[in-house]
Order: sequence, then structure tokens, then C-alpha cells
Amino acid sequence: MIDDKVNDLRERLHKLIEKEADYNEILRASQKLDKYINQATKSTSS
Repeated sequence: MIDDKVNDLRERLHKLIEKEADYNEILRASQKLDKYINQATKSTSS
């Protein structure tokens, strides 16, 4: 579940970068991706 969300967010972030989206939009997507990566890391280290 979290892995799917991480992959979806990575794809979204790459698309935003490719289309040269607004900095704030890219930043929000990046922060959301970081949040899910941290959750995935915590769940695999437990």
C-alpha cells in the first residue's frame, strides 16, 4: 500500500518537473513523497 503510494507520488513528481510546474507545486509533491518514504522506512525497520 505505502509502496504503491510512493511510486504514484514519484511518478507525479517527475511529471511536474517535466512540465516545469510551479515551484510550490513541486515542493508540495516532494514533501508528500518524503512523508510516505519515511512511513515505508519505519514500517520495514520495525
